[in-house]
Amino acid sequence: MLLLGAASDGSLRIGREQERIRTIVQRATHRDLVDLDVHSAATADTLLDALPRFCPHIVHFSGHSGENLLEFERDVDDLHESAIVSASAFAGAIAAVDEKPLLVVLNSCHSAGQTEGLVETVPFASA
Repeated sequence: MLLLGAASDGSLRIGREQERIRTIVQRATHRDLVDLDVHSAATADTLLDALPRFCPHIVHFSGHSGENLLEFERDVDDLHESAIVSASAFAGAIAAVDEKPLLVVLNSCHSAGQTEGLVETVPFASA
């Protein structure tokens, strides 16, 4: 499972959400079958690197979004403006890998409309 979190303005508790997911996986019966690749300050480059390297079955994004965009971090240390990634570019990155995820979860506001574009590439998408 690839966990991508992004809240460049510090307004979301991404680390806390990812820790809850990690705890649930650790308590699961078949926890040895689950590998987590966790990025609490994910940039667009993180996504592009992790998809082919890790080959996740599940991609889980937590952060801000709009109907046609996701907001990733920039590679800076201070609070900053987010890096905008269009929904089509996000779906295109997922479509470009040889081993596509089975599920993409978008835990972000206004992302429900993006699932239609994702299910053209992956079997399941949820917002």
